[in-house]
Amino acid sequence: MATVRSVSCISGVTKAMDAQIAPLLDYVRQSPSLRTNTIILVASDNGPEPGAGSAGPFRGHKGMIYEGGIREPFIVLGPGYLEKSARGTINRTTVVSALDFVPSIARLADGAPPREKLDGEDLSRAWLGKNSDPRRTALFWNRPPDRPGPAGNAWPDLAMRDDNWKLLLMRDGSDAQLFDLLNDADESKNLAGQHPEIVRRMRERLLTWWRSLPIGTDATSRSQVEPAGNPIRRERITSERSQ
Repeated sequence: MATVRSVSCISGVTKAMDAQIAPLLDYVRQSPSLRTNTIILVASDNGPEPGAGSAGPFRGHKGMIYEGGIREPFIVLGPGYLEKSARGTINRTTVVSALDFVPSIARLADGAPPREKLDGEDLSRAWLGKNSDPRRTALFWNRPPDRPGPAGNAWPDLAMRDDNWKLLLMRDGSDAQLFDLLNDADESKNLAGQHPEIVRRMRERLLTWWRSLPIGTDATSRSQVEPAGNPIRRERITSERSQ
């Protein structure tokens, strides 16, 4: 829970950011060479600290992998690039991850695509309002190790989103929670019991991804965690996508 001092610090940082960003935006708007040749992206890293902000209708807060802890606004400014019909609108279909920044910005800058295989997607057309297509690949999350939740009521360790389905698990594969984010954005209706095949398929992919992470990514040793009904494989597994 945020303290009075931390709330004051967050408020001060927000005001300082406004004071610093406003002159930058004014400068870009007033420069003929920049006004139509600049794209500005505004994003955040996590949801609010409890007591220091609101996640609106979404469940959870900073440190949790429910939507309130990981869903953030993403704003694109670029008068010279945005489709006129898209200006001032909200794209609620294309799910964007920080993983998508490198391939998308490379395309926008007319740069050569990176030679390395990247986990993110080129979503530059969606950013500019040219489409609102859903992403093609799944996204994965690993809860911050310093935020385990209260004793006796631990928060989920892992999460995966594939299209509108979202699965949350503990690292041993237990306590599955499955949500249909299209119809249940506040994650209040656990559908795991109604869709066991979706849970099975997503659990396998999610645990495979987690086991592929470098040792030391979290505080739990892989050798100490055995997924329920699915013994952990000791060899290194390559993730198809990471988050």
